Amino acid sequence: MKGRCSFVYEFTESEGQILTWGAFFLLGLALMPAALGHLTWSMAAMILISLLIVRPLAIAISLMGSDASVTTRLFFGWFGPRGLATALFALLIVPTIDPGFAEPILAIAINTVWISALLHGLSAQPGARWYAAKVKAMGDCPEMKTAGQSAIPLRKSHHHQDLDKNRNSS
Repeated sequence: MKGRCSFVYEFTESEGQILTWGAFFLLGLALMPAALGHLTWSMAAMILISLLIVRPLAIAISLMGSDASVTTRLFFGWFGPRGLATALFALLIVPTIDPGFAEPILAIAINTVWISALLHGLSAQPGARWYAAKVKAMGDCPEMKTAGQSAIPLRKSHHHQDLDKNRNSS
């Protein structure tokens, strides 16, 4: 499938990234001035708690049962899902809720996006260097496997084992 639709993968990697950046720029240009007007110390504290504690905790919980190291869990907790979806989800619900709640929710979402983009942008290069050094020091670990390799050997079903036997015997 990937070979037949390589243009889709190429689009999401190049033009898709440009469109994402464009969306961030336009959202920021249109919504950030009003959102900044609503930014308070308590809102900033809530945003920092969500970025520094809540999201990393959610990522850690989502990785339970995986073979990801503590280093990877910390890295994903900081650099994991973020950004544009927050603003888009807020924009989707704002027209459907009471106007008294809509503006504060949108302000929180937009302020979260720009603060997250700023903090993640400033920490991206040192964070990537830190993670690369930690993973390299771990030696042979699941994080060192390429995307196509399975860290956990998959067990074949009895049906597939029978097919393999038939192929080998012919």
